[in-house]
Amino acid sequence: MNDISSMSGIFVTKESIRSPSRDDLVVYLGVTPMHPREVVAQIKSFLERNPGTVGAICIVAPKFRHGRVEEVIACDDFVQLKARLGVEGHPCLFDRDGRINGIDDTRLTRMLRRILTKVVRARHGVLGGSGAVHYAKPSQKHTDQFIRTGNVLINSVEVEMIAWGCLHRFSENTCFVYTDTSAINFVAASVRDLLSGFSHTPATFSIDSFGSYKGLENFAGAKHDSIWLLSATTSGSLAQKIVEKQGVTSEQIVCIFSLGAPAVSAVCHLDYDDAHNPEGFPRIQSYAPDNCAFCRAGSTALWLTDEQFLVSDIAVTPYLPTRKDLPKDTLDVLNQLVSQDVFRVFYQPNQHTERSDIFLDLEPHSSLLLKTPSAVPRLAARFSRRIQQSLPAATDVIVHLDDPASKTLASTLLNYIQSRGPTPTMIAAGTLASPKFNASPETVVVVAATVASGTSVIDLSRTLRPISSVKSVSYFVLVDRGSTEEHARQTQQSVTTTEDGHRYDYHVIARLPLPDPSAATGNAWDDELDLIQRLLDSCSDDALRTTLEARRDKLDAAKAHTQRGLRDHLFWTSENGSILALSPGFVFLSADIDVSTVSQADVYSIIRCLLHSLRTKGKEGKEGKEPPLKQYPLHRKVLDVGVFYRFNDPALQAAILRAAAPAELDYSYSEMGNQSTNARLLLVRIFKDPVAPAAEFALALAVGRLRINEDDKKQVLEEVRALPTPLGAVTMAFLDAWKSR
Repeated sequence: MNDISSMSGIFVTKESIRSPSRDDLVVYLGVTPMHPREVVAQIKSFLERNPGTVGAICIVAPKFRHGRVEEVIACDDFVQLKARLGVEGHPCLFDRDGRINGIDDTRLTRMLRRILTKVVRARHGVLGGSGAVHYAKPSQKHTDQFIRTGNVLINSVEVEMIAWGCLHRFSENTCFVYTDTSAINFVAASVRDLLSGFSHTPATFSIDSFGSYKGLENFAGAKHDSIWLLSATTSGSLAQKIVEKQGVTSEQIVCIFSLGAPAVSAVCHLDYDDAHNPEGFPRIQSYAPDNCAFCRAGSTALWLTDEQFLVSDIAVTPYLPTRKDLPKDTLDVLNQLVSQDVFRVFYQPNQHTERSDIFLDLEPHSSLLLKTPSAVPRLAARFSRRIQQSLPAATDVIVHLDDPASKTLASTLLNYIQSRGPTPTMIAAGTLASPKFNASPETVVVVAATVASGTSVIDLSRTLRPISSVKSVSYFVLVDRGSTEEHARQTQQSVTTTEDGHRYDYHVIARLPLPDPSAATGNAWDDELDLIQRLLDSCSDDALRTTLEARRDKLDAAKAHTQRGLRDHLFWTSENGSILALSPGFVFLSADIDVSTVSQADVYSIIRCLLHSLRTKGKEGKEGKEPPLKQYPLHRKVLDVGVFYRFNDPALQAAILRAAAPAELDYSYSEMGNQSTNARLLLVRIFKDPVAPAAEFALALAVGRLRINEDDKKQVLEEVRALPTPLGAVTMAFLDAWKSR
């Protein structure tokens, strides 16, 4: 989840606090002092992952931190950021009771509710079933979800925001705080720190846990000057018992989270509300064990072992992909681009914002899209039709994104327009705001070879907005590789909707959903480089050292602008030295494609698209269904070991090992049934076959991308030691690293 950011005592999200009709950028400054430039850097990082317009930048903090807020607002980097976004910055300082001057209590309460709901979602504070599993409480009731507040309390600045919401319930006379679980003592301590910051006399109330329902029976708390802090409620029954057993008033009870209990006073009601809490959760469904609708539907009950909701086990479901799991539209685009040297792997054009393992090298094709013949005829035909139908008759300026492919595509469009009339100006997006650009265009065409996170086109749209002469903007995107349809729609909406309600044109020639490069933190080749370096640090075999250094140098070179990634040599060769190449008959390729022209990067990209679809779309690529590989905290989804038999070509097996997330190849759970055993049998078979990708499997094991249980691991290593023909030095080095893992 990317719509919040918490790091080093700073919290950032988009939320309405001052602007009535649009979201503001809300930045909460926690207790950790940071240099103003570091604060701005985190804001920029958030905006790169969450593009779109904002009404203002609001710096939120307790009043006693006003000096730090002023330093941030006066910082040159912050001033430049405001200018780029076209917004103002506002200090929003709350007082001892949690109130912010100029913002009414209702709006403030609703804003904090929405923010904390986002935090709960991001931290998996409400654990829900997946259809395959549900939960059985100690009360014996079966339910589809439950609140686990302890999951949420992992970040100090988020805890302080919860404490902010508690402030108005604590009086100057509070001497005792009793919590239902020690997991939330951190919140009470944060309230104490805030109150101490507002006063010359530090708050000194004690904090003790009474142990929820079980502990309440024998607990004797102070009746007066006490606060009873509860982690969460779905019924209000614990609060009622406290009133009855301890003789306190309901005003002394503060509940952090509630769901399905609107009558309970809570810092954050997590219930869904279309107007006031659209990120909220549906009401909890609960059934008696002998009449459980979930059980009747075939769902498995996970038992919650005590009142703190510790789960006794975890559910694991294997899934075996089929041809239908790759959506037809995606498959069609893939078949247009494979064997055309478009797909490159492990090139990072921007080290700070793009770490995608797949790079689309469209520059060579962009100059030929309006010429015959084209190497990508169907893509060229769609581009040509869209240009003929939608290009403005009189174009003043063509603006292209700052990458070579977009520049080439803009030149192609410029030549097309020149052949038919007046010549427009062509400029790069990065120079649009330069003083050198002094034109007053009315009609602007924006050209992008690819759009992924959407940050570049959104930044460009912001630059265009202050140019008063602009009346029309048309966006042409050759390939939109946004991670989901929803993400692509958000990008389009951000750049095409103006403040006065006018809409600009936005044309996408092809859609190829791929993981968001701005959210990626590493890939299989990063893992490989780390392992190679560790092996080199202790390598005494000269021949092995030479091989590992050559591989390291090849991967390092792939990241350079001169090479722009790998087309082949993505994978280690087989034990007999064969390059892993695709065999005829691959179900995802059109019959007219010669497999000898298909690169390893093509193969990897197809598998990457398949797995991405399984994480974001329903079975067989259908919207509205549960994605087969979508992960839950208590329900893990893995690829069935049979995937390596169904896709048994060595190149495909290597691609699966590299493209799958580690969780999707983790067969180490005790709940896996025979999956770990099947993986062991597969590994033994692989290590005995000289044409199999043994080094790739060994590498996946060594870096933890493929896991089996310890007993099966021991058996595999014993089988390897007993092989009549030893495995190659690289494969054995990887297996040795796995052995010591």
